Amino acid sequence: MQHGITEQQWLAFLEDSLEPRERMRIQAHLDGCPDCRNLYSEMHAWGQAIARGAAKLRAGAELSEVQIERFVAMALIGIRVARRESKRRNESWSVPEALVLLRALLAPFCGLGTARAAVQLAVRESDLDEEGSASGTHWGKFVAYLTQTISQQCGISTGRLVGRVGVCLESGEG
Repeated sequence: MQHGITEQQWLAFLEDSLEPRERMRIQAHLDGCPDCRNLYSEMHAWGQAIARGAAKLRAGAELSEVQIERFVAMALIGIRVARRESKRRNESWSVPEALVLLRALLAPFCGLGTARAAVQLAVRESDLDEEGSASGTHWGKFVAYLTQTISQQCGISTGRLVGRVGVCLESGEG
């Protein structure tokens, strides 16, 4: 939680899916907090870049390996931005942080509902400890389940993108 706002609330704010009252509270915070305003601007720009690329995928075009690598690079830049703002730079990603990042990555490609459902299903199927760190056997199972589900629902290219980002979150490359 940063400044009284949870990761889920920040994500919902970015997705414009908050109740009006909650959205106004967070907007008021952004208006008075330059650090959060800068982070929001960077994450919003990152999300917009992913959304533009996702439009190609939704139009039915299969992505080339080069395009997938570009999406991975963009995702990791966004993750690094978020990491720089974190007070826990030297620790591994927590599962809640990693799940928020993966949902944010998936939403433009698959839609918010599919992103949420796929992540929730993968958590349940992998027995992932939602309070732990993004590492270990259960994280690997989670990434495999999520990759498989996303490949089936949103296309093989998106599934590969998720798999690569999931591995990067585990390895600390983010």
